[in-house]
Amino acid sequence: MHETMSGHMMGAPIAEMPSLLIVDALGVIIGIVSVILIYSTARKIGGRVQQGLLYMVWGLVAMVLSFGSSLYFIFKGVMDMNSMAIHSFIMVIGMILFIISARKFSGLLR
Repeated sequence: MHETMSGHMMGAPIAEMPSLLIVDALGVIIGIVSVILIYSTARKIGGRVQQGLLYMVWGLVAMVLSFGSSLYFIFKGVMDMNSMAIHSFIMVIGMILFIISARKFSGLLR
């Protein structure tokens, strides 16, 4: 284990990172529930609205994967810069999908 510039321990065991563990676990649970709710709404609506909602669903899936990867690395005790890079990369993919979703919805106004 080593300390980062911000004072956080990288490669810390689970006991030293309970708040991160709780936040990531809540992120996974909330994300899964959101995916189910939005996907079921999208299936009922159809059309161009459905396209926007499906991009939103994929954005949420990326974020759930991001939180899940953090949980995995915390449990393995290898929360280091590489695992944070994976987490950040998946979050960026999720944001891009949300941007596409917003563009799809803005197309409905034209």
